[in-house]
Amino acid sequence: MTDHAKTKALSDVLAEMNNQDAKWGADRNQHPFLWQVILGEEFGEVCQAILHDEFGGSHAGTARDELVQVAAVALQFIEQYDRLQSEVKDENSSSS
Repeated sequence: MTDHAKTKALSDVLAEMNNQDAKWGADRNQHPFLWQVILGEEFGEVCQAILHDEFGGSHAGTARDELVQVAAVALQFIEQYDRLQSEVKDENSSSS
């Protein structure tokens, strides 16, 4: 059984998350709609890369890199939901 925590794929996704944090700032609390747009844009780049792999184009050979970016954005999005849930729990416990 694969230990996903030790794969190159996950290591690359975590490195990409760090790159995104350095570029855009850590713990970005964007509106979910904006995260959806960012994730959709990244997924579109995966589609473009696969299309170019098949039929030729300037983005041929980039699908894996684009998938890493999709995974990194998705994890950033999940982390935001985790932060929001933590804030709600904190508010509920302090108002009790």
